[in-house]
Amino acid sequence: MSQLTITGNSHTIALNQGLGQVPEAAGVTVFGLGAGVYETEAFSATEAGRVVLTQPVYAENLVRFTGQDHIAPDRLWGICMGTHNPRLYGDRIWTGAAAPSALAGDGQRPVSSGLIDRMADEDQRHIRAFLTRLKDAGIRFFVISAPPVRADHQNIVRGADPEVLLEIDRRSRARFRGFLDGLGVDFVDFPPETADAQGLLRPEYAAGLLKNGKRDPHHGNAEYGALMLRRILAEVGQPA
Repeated sequence: MSQLTITGNSHTIALNQGLGQVPEAAGVTVFGLGAGVYETEAFSATEAGRVVLTQPVYAENLVRFTGQDHIAPDRLWGICMGTHNPRLYGDRIWTGAAAPSALAGDGQRPVSSGLIDRMADEDQRHIRAFLTRLKDAGIRFFVISAPPVRADHQNIVRGADPEVLLEIDRRSRARFRGFLDGLGVDFVDFPPETADAQGLLRPEYAAGLLKNGKRDPHHGNAEYGALMLRRILAEVGQPA
């Protein structure tokens, strides 16, 4: 049986925490490459037909957890990248000064759907390059969603209309899904039961405090991770 290995940004933490709650995932390996902030810079390359990671933290963790310096073709990979959208909706401008055109009220600067799409494309640029390299190299992989927008996101706490953040998130996700469809890559979305009627992450699935005592800004917890793992296994399965 070949191995299922899940990696990516910090949203892998919840998946790792949830492993103990999912006995059927006993053969799955989960590890993080590093923080999502590194996704905004070039972090991969193709060398002699092999996909390598050029970002030092990512490269170090790949070797640490797999013993290999490249994305090896000997397993099925789950890549948790591409739908971490707080980089787009986390700016204070969305707390009242601006809103997507369809939601803009009096005194707010309307931001067109086209501009939001271009912002999403730019944010995803290096992730798309990495995934394209994997596809070109014949690596077997699928992509894993980040959690929904948190109801306690700092901009909502500051007074932003949750629909503003949700609209930005929806458009960004749609752009990424379109890219994956064109690439012929499967996508495992977040479990629908983890979102409320509005589309926000339910509080019972939100991570608590960070190690430094501050409130976690956007991650899911172990319960979320367990549900996500079960969804992954249901849709992708443990490869034979």
